Amino acid sequence: MFKHVLFLSIFLYILNKGKLIEGIDERCCEEIESEFTKGFHNSTCVYSKDEDGNNIPVGLPKPIARCFSEDERSKRFGCDRREECSEADDDGTPRPDKCTECSKLCPDPELDKCVPTIRKDKESYKEGGYCTNSSCETITESKNCSGTCHWTGSKCESKKYEIDGDEKKKLNGNFGVLLNYENSEKYKTYARGICDPFKGTKFEQGDLDEKWSSNDYTENIEDTNWLYIISISIVGILFLFFLWTNRDKLTVDGIKKIYADLIK
Repeated sequence: MFKHVLFLSIFLYILNKGKLIEGIDERCCEEIESEFTKGFHNSTCVYSKDEDGNNIPVGLPKPIARCFSEDERSKRFGCDRREECSEADDDGTPRPDKCTECSKLCPDPELDKCVPTIRKDKESYKEGGYCTNSSCETITESKNCSGTCHWTGSKCESKKYEIDGDEKKKLNGNFGVLLNYENSEKYKTYARGICDPFKGTKFEQGDLDEKWSSNDYTENIEDTNWLYIISISIVGILFLFFLWTNRDKLTVDGIKKIYADLIK
């Protein structure tokens, strides 16, 4: 009987792990490093509130904002295609000019890669990210390492740029922190909370996009796995029943015998 309890426990563990794996973020933009996923962007949140209660556009995810020109930063953003962030006037007329997309990253012919970074600002975040020239890494001689590239003494690396207006501007500091698990998860929590209408957060409260209903905010609905809870309860009851029916054997010698039977 104990073997059946053990088997059921292992089965439930695998079932729960499978659910975790299924929830892994998908990548956002091929032009950005793979660590930057859709979880960094709350696509259902269009406006947030300022201190006076006025609506202000949420715009781009902060970790990549400086990779876009300034007139693109307040637009609605889509991770994959422009159609995903389509906007329309009140009469239904499409307004794609109100949207931006991954192809707008680093709009300079010499820059082709956006590196997302975290720049914390108390309970919020500052605009981060910078653009680089990935071809610098292929240069092996210092004499050829120039322009947007610089020689570190042992290898050629790209300089770091933000997009200032519509032109690139070299950053000399305030690069931000590269993404890691901890700061990424904290930012994703922040992104989910900007327009959360169900619970107060320490972040700015915002407005839902009018075309979305409350039920579309699945991250705000408590996700209770009743099958898992019931199965764990059954395992517990079976284990207690096993202990009760074998209470006379629960001596040192008896436990050794049970262990010997299990490993046969």
